[in-house]
Amino acid sequence: MGGTAIPNEEDAWTPEHLVLAGLARCMLTSFRFHARRAGLEPRSTASAHGVVTRRESDGRFAFVEIGAEIEIELETVP
Repeated sequence: MGGTAIPNEEDAWTPEHLVLAGLARCMLTSFRFHARRAGLEPRSTASAHGVVTRRESDGRFAFVEIGAEIEIELETVP
């Protein structure tokens, strides 16, 4: 499909990083599909962030906040 590979950095990616990367990638893929159905070729980027902490309800670690942003550029239709 496209996109870039996950960089091989000194700090290892955690499962939480991969969930957020998957969220961003899914948003881009979904938008691209619908834009192309409309005859448009989008240019887009996405980012996601989250907060993981221990939940009070059960003492397990989990995302307690997730945010995502997508930037889209579309050429105007003649």
